[in-house]
Amino acid sequence: MTVTVKNSGNIDEESVRIKIILGDKTIYSTPFYLARDRSETKTLYIDAPTNSGRYDMVIVAYDSKTERKSIQRIEIYRYSLSLEISPKDEAFEGDWIKISGTARLDTSGVSRKLNVYKDDKYEKTIISKDDGTYSDYVSSTQKDTTRSQPSLRT
Repeated sequence: MTVTVKNSGNIDEESVRIKIILGDKTIYSTPFYLARDRSETKTLYIDAPTNSGRYDMVIVAYDSKTERKSIQRIEIYRYSLSLEISPKDEAFEGDWIKISGTARLDTSGVSRKLNVYKDDKYEKTIISKDDGTYSDYVSSTQKDTTRSQPSLRT
């Protein structure tokens, strides 16, 4: 979560903090200095709830004298991805690697677009069938017997 806090007061604040509440999780930023008439952007990481659904995310910026609260409604989706790679042991430069599996959005839907990354670089986007299954090929770029590692992201 990226949060921007602005000090619109007329004094510098020595110890501003940000608190984020999402579901049953709460995180705090480390205190930071914020000069008057200045803004500061902070990135905080919070674990998403384990269940899909709508959640109120509470964002609070505060110091010893002042508190400002914002509530954002967010939607959490859970994906289920399976990935089979063939051949499993090795592929040489120019060999084709088959990737296949199932992509589901929760238990009620199907994820249609899947981005394929190989060795952490975008390779292509594939579309799953109506039942969530997909199958495609990527080419190996390795010059030795170390297999390229395809991965999926939705």
